[in-house]
Amino acid sequence: MWLESLRMGSWRRNEDNSPWLSPTDAHSEPMLVNGGDRKICPASIMEDAYLGCRNKTGIIMLHHPECFTRLGSDGNVFTTPIQQVEIIDTASRIIIEKDPNPVSENRLATRR
Repeated sequence: MWLESLRMGSWRRNEDNSPWLSPTDAHSEPMLVNGGDRKICPASIMEDAYLGCRNKTGIIMLHHPECFTRLGSDGNVFTTPIQQVEIIDTASRIIIEKDPNPVSENRLATRR
């Protein structure tokens, strides 16, 4: 129902490039649809979700981390929150593995 509302709003505003519209929606008033499939690029709606605002307003649609492998219009790579956590986790593990003098439980106990 929410997607149908986005679709009808884009049609009323003549947003021909809207991801919510199908190619057949642009020519005549779209019929209400209770089912079907729609392929949406999460990266594109992160920049502009066609929500009827004057400025570009994006929304985050979390789907799968591999959806965000493209560059945005500013040249930055999109990363989802889970990708950011994984990047930080991986970086912290690399630092720990390279530490020649890891802190052992015994050294921690003597410092207390």
